[in-house]
Amino acid sequence: MRATFRVVSRWDNGFQGEIALVNRGRDALEGWSLAFRPGWQLVEMWNGRCHAETDGTLTVEAGDVAQVLPPGTGTSIGFIASGLPDDPPALHCEARRSPAALSRSFRPVRHRARQEEGSAQSA
Repeated sequence: MRATFRVVSRWDNGFQGEIALVNRGRDALEGWSLAFRPGWQLVEMWNGRCHAETDGTLTVEAGDVAQVLPPGTGTSIGFIASGLPDDPPALHCEARRSPAALSRSFRPVRHRARQEEGSAQSA
């Protein structure tokens, strides 16, 4: 999964931002989260659920929209913030593959019993 940050618009002491997420893998992603530490204060967010950690890190999870991302598709999270976006934050993504993808990834391995040929001698 890839995440990119951009400023949509600015004003005196605030801005509208967007974080775009794209599934660049071969399998559908079922649920995702994104963590970053901004240098500004989040005022409002849409298309994601946000949790603030005590160290100032924001963790965003899939909202009601776009919880499952098929390969090659994406979604975006929009927000309003107070402060100025001097430096884009480092974005850390995590995603869960769909159950179907997981079952393809972890196929059971069947072992065949090896038969040994021997010769019996009679006396």
